[in-house]
Amino acid sequence: MEQKGKHRLGWLIVIIITFILVTLLIKNTPGGIKIFWHLHVVPLIIAALVYDIPGGVIMGFLSSISIMFWLYYPIYRLRDLPILFERVLKMGLYNWEKEIGLGTILFLGVGIILARISQRNKQQRSMLEELSVRDRLTGLFNYSYFIDQLEKEKIRADRYNSKLSIIIVDLDHFKKLNDTYGHETGNMVLKSVAKTFSSLIRNIDISARYGGEEFVFILPNTGEEQSVAIAERIRRNIEQADFVDLDPDDIKLTISCGVASYPDYAADTSQLIYRADEAMYKAKNSGRNNVHAFSELAPPQAEKNLSPVEEYPAGIEVTSDRQM
Repeated sequence: MEQKGKHRLGWLIVIIITFILVTLLIKNTPGGIKIFWHLHVVPLIIAALVYDIPGGVIMGFLSSISIMFWLYYPIYRLRDLPILFERVLKMGLYNWEKEIGLGTILFLGVGIILARISQRNKQQRSMLEELSVRDRLTGLFNYSYFIDQLEKEKIRADRYNSKLSIIIVDLDHFKKLNDTYGHETGNMVLKSVAKTFSSLIRNIDISARYGGEEFVFILPNTGEEQSVAIAERIRRNIEQADFVDLDPDDIKLTISCGVASYPDYAADTSQLIYRADEAMYKAKNSGRNNVHAFSELAPPQAEKNLSPVEEYPAGIEVTSDRQM
């Protein structure tokens, strides 16, 4: 967002400089309005493409005012405006005046048309970008987006010396549900669960499908204790919810959650994921339908005493089976 703002500000500076250059050419060249008036289309096109319809309309209006000013100010003063209006009404304008007037009107039309085309193209690009980061089944963000955002949040946490936590969630006995009710019903359950997840997290949090029946949440500026409370609230809501209306029984679900926090219990994002995964498997091995934090498995500063080999045991790949 910050980069996009800088990009738009840069183009605004280009528009202003271009407008000033055209105005200087007109002002300092004898008969400049007849020669250079059409150059006002340059800042108009830029404004329409960058700022869409508002940019096209505003720049078209400013260009028209500038053209009319340099066209008639050397000839008329304010007291002579009635004479100018009378000429316009009687169609007593010179041919070059008519040409410039028509061109100015076309400026406005071209600005609006270009702006509309630009707006539609941006909307289509935005839709494609949104589709590229969303899981098609659940509508949550996908694994790749989760990894990218986790890295960004880690950088932000380092910058502001704040906490960062993640929750990894696994649906308990989901394979049994698929075998009992079928994969189509399983997909409906995943959609319903994802919708429930989205309603339970804060606006600053990010929910994503981690892989299969596993989901993950990024909790910026949140320590372990608060993250455990959030995970527990999510667990209770899932336990109490009815997901698919199957006569005579509704499907009931439970989840197992693992929580890990940075920088207290992880040195980087890969270790953060690995340790949340460890905590989640501890929750599953402890009877399922519960929440475990990594702090229950290791002391806070343990990661600083681990070598790279100890951090990632041989044969364990943290991310290879999560790609969506």
